[in-house]
Amino acid sequence: MVFFDTESMREQMKLDKTLDELQEHKAYLNGEIEKNNNAVYLLENDTTELERFAREKYFMKRDSEDVYFILREDE
Repeated sequence: MVFFDTESMREQMKLDKTLDELQEHKAYLNGEIEKNNNAVYLLENDTTELERFAREKYFMKRDSEDVYFILREDE
């Protein structure tokens, strides 16, 4: 005799799959948090890293420099 309710095998398999997906997503997000924490630590404690970040992200330059942008067109 088979009963279909919230305790069924099919429902348990779906829940297990969902749980696995959520655990993988949690691991990914924990890795991203760790990576961001490391980046923040470097920016707060290393002036050369802070300068590199500002130059790359905000296109800052020194007074004695010229910056050229080369744009590629999609082929």
